[in-house]
Amino acid sequence: VTDKPLITHAPSLYTLGVAYTIAPEKIERFLEEHWQTVSALFTSHGPWEGWDTSRNMIIPYQTTAHTLSLILGGIGSAQENMHRYLEHRNLSDALEKLYEPGDRVNLLFEGYRVLPWTSDQSRVKFTRKTGFCRFASKLTGTGGVTFVVPEDRTISLSNGRLVLRYRSEGQGVDARISFKRAKDDPLPLSTIPIGIFTRFKPTKEKEEEMDILLPATLALSGIKEISLTFGKSGNPRPVDLSITAFEFIPFACALEPVE
Repeated sequence: VTDKPLITHAPSLYTLGVAYTIAPEKIERFLEEHWQTVSALFTSHGPWEGWDTSRNMIIPYQTTAHTLSLILGGIGSAQENMHRYLEHRNLSDALEKLYEPGDRVNLLFEGYRVLPWTSDQSRVKFTRKTGFCRFASKLTGTGGVTFVVPEDRTISLSNGRLVLRYRSEGQGVDARISFKRAKDDPLPLSTIPIGIFTRFKPTKEKEEEMDILLPATLALSGIKEISLTFGKSGNPRPVDLSITAFEFIPFACALEPVE
């Protein structure tokens, strides 16, 4: 197969299953002879990968959990088996609390501030009415619209759908939807920026809808601002976008029921 040196000092449990289907009696004898070593690999979270014979110690690495997850997903029973595990460990209530759907929110509601902005001196034509706003500018840098939650409140956009209906004139517009938590939010800052990259395609006279699934995560709780950002520095581009609906619709329940 190869003329390169092979790793022969790290026998792995990963191959035992396949080997057993080929030579079950030999594998049974192997397990009996080496059971003291093999049984030491078992833990409450599954078996370790194998045994390092050069150092006479366990290889503290796991692929079994990944493999079993792929198998369960492939045969379409992952959700059922995960539900059984949660019930067995009494974790269902805790997970439902963690995955609790967020708040029904209409970001074009009168109580929300809708603020246009640009990173430079690009002129902006902005209109806002009940259930509608329009942002038009010949951007030479970045610009956009920020939706601010009123008063001292914050909202949760976890576990639901972000629905945006719009009309876009001219060329398509690349955009980023970002979410900003309140300054006094007790949770630590996310190490990964919270945002969605998308594109508003030209619609001419008709209206298009963007329907984005937002995951169940604490990172989308305590949200104070939602921003739409268009353009980028050094790439002038005209934007003429009318937003006719922008709302978050939470799912009916935290976890989908298992039949």
